[in-house]
Amino acid sequence: MIQMVDMSMLDTNPVALVNGVSKDEVPTFLRRTIREKKLTKIVSALNKEVLSADPARRDAAASALKRIGFI
Repeated sequence: MIQMVDMSMLDTNPVALVNGVSKDEVPTFLRRTIREKKLTKIVSALNKEVLSADPARRDAAASALKRIGFI
């Protein structure tokens, strides 16, 4: 069974939100966030983090984008 991801993390920590999704759950996560019109907000937030001056934040955001297939 697919574990539900805590979508409340979208506004506070999009990196943790995406990293909380197991690799097997990524397709379902993507379908769900597209259906709920939240994927754009997630990717936008991650893109902003990629531009951060903090290398750790940049790397974490890039890793999250890669996890969902956007890098």
